[in-house]
Amino acid sequence: MRLYPTVDAQHGMAMIENAWAEMFADALATLTPDQRGALQAAVPALRALGAPLRERRAPARD
Repeated sequence: MRLYPTVDAQHGMAMIENAWAEMFADALATLTPDQRGALQAAVPALRALGAPLRERRAPARD
């Protein structure tokens, strides 16, 4: 048996993700240019880390 989120749950998750994105953007704005550059240099590694996380989150297709 599989459980799937309702439309309301999906909406709630989107609201949480948007709130986190806003907080993240606000925090990034406090960093120095060198700190932002270091994060930018890490983007390829962060994308590589995100790929398996997205795969785990994606609904399984039977």
